[in-house]
Amino acid sequence: MTAKIGDYTLRTLPWMLKLCFITSLASILLGSTVVHFTGRFIPVYYLFYAFVMIISIEGLFKFTKANLLYFPPAVMWLFVYLVVITGSTTYLYSNITNIFVYCKDNMTPFLLLLYCFSRIDCNYRICCFLKMIIYGGIFAGGYIVFEASSKMLNLFPAFNQAIYNYASMGGRSNVISYLDPDKISQFMTATGVIRPRGLDISFTASAFFLASSLIIHLVCGRRLIKGHFINILIVVLLYASVLVSTSRQVILSLHFILLILFMLALKNKSLKGSLGHSLRRKLIAVGFACLILAMVAGFLYTIPYQTLSFLLGRTGGASSVIARDLLALPSKLSICFCDFPLTAFCGIGAYTAAYPGIYHDLPEIGELHLLVGTFYNLGLIGSIIYWSIFFQAAFKCWRAFTRTSLRDSYQTTCLQDVYLTGFLLCLLYIGNLAHYSPTGLSTNFIIGLILLISILADRNIKENSSAGTGKVLS
Repeated sequence: MTAKIGDYTLRTLPWMLKLCFITSLASILLGSTVVHFTGRFIPVYYLFYAFVMIISIEGLFKFTKANLLYFPPAVMWLFVYLVVITGSTTYLYSNITNIFVYCKDNMTPFLLLLYCFSRIDCNYRICCFLKMIIYGGIFAGGYIVFEASSKMLNLFPAFNQAIYNYASMGGRSNVISYLDPDKISQFMTATGVIRPRGLDISFTASAFFLASSLIIHLVCGRRLIKGHFINILIVVLLYASVLVSTSRQVILSLHFILLILFMLALKNKSLKGSLGHSLRRKLIAVGFACLILAMVAGFLYTIPYQTLSFLLGRTGGASSVIARDLLALPSKLSICFCDFPLTAFCGIGAYTAAYPGIYHDLPEIGELHLLVGTFYNLGLIGSIIYWSIFFQAAFKCWRAFTRTSLRDSYQTTCLQDVYLTGFLLCLLYIGNLAHYSPTGLSTNFIIGLILLISILADRNIKENSSAGTGKVLS
């Protein structure tokens, strides 16, 4: 199906997928509203997981009848590994119910992939999916800027209190200190910045979703949304919201991605014409966004130098600790292989605070939460399977991007944009490897989208290669 600028409509997406996405964005905000008006904590985000289970059942039913030629074998092996190995180690070391908690927190993107594999089977619907992510990013970006402004200027004390009450009643001890309205001034004095939580379950997840939305819009936005001025405003909002999130690992990874994108726009022949001019305009918009943020911060009491110091780790934080933990990682791994050989290869399974198993007998994770946490959960074998999924996805997207026909065709260059988006999003996810996991409610769609794009990229390459073209055509 061929479409022109702005013709991609969300009506072509499955309504259940859109309902899941809306629930992932609005559940935290809705839960805070319920706490404010009723004083009771209701985990509204459970609705999201309920919807995921429903579409997963449908996806699994259709998956068994689908053509699995292009489905990543590593994903199938991961599911088998979780059932056979991780389930066994969880039962051996802790409590078998932990496996459900682990799947809820880490396997939701793969469940979404099972559904999308059969329902989003063409490039047109992928573009509609990308457009939905951009709209979600606009909503999340506007919210996080509003939250930061409300805290900084104390515009809506009841709103600030509702967010804090929801986090405290929900047991989110890791974010309570940042959300307490009575301690905001103390935190400002210590770090010079405000840390808004955003619409997801963590600072990192909120920032990752916003950064992903920005990348999607920089590459594909000109095809999905009409109007140069509107597109520039969206870039300014998304970039500003990523900075406001103050998630250093995401901000650092994002700017690395922006550098890669800028270099590609300068060197790649197919990108010089369309993406090159669009990207230059958007990078200028990003520059103006930085200038405006600096001016606004100068008029307020958040000094730009203090914010920069926080982002660079000069006021404390995990930056120096991560470097120390990376240097100590080989010794920690050697301890695991020497003292816990079975655990080193197969992991300790899923663990929680209530049922930690032998987690406390192992070397401390430190700040390498995602990297070492995955190793402890799945072991060396499971970690290789898990991370090979994303490295293979990056390779497939890049190969499809570089092998796409360079003829002047709207649909062909649109395919290039989709493959480039998948590659850059995969790099963004891998770029968060050394610290907190960016997996959250709405970011599950980003991770699932990465794998879905890689599947379509691999399918287009193999189908056109078998046809004798040697290149991916439209």
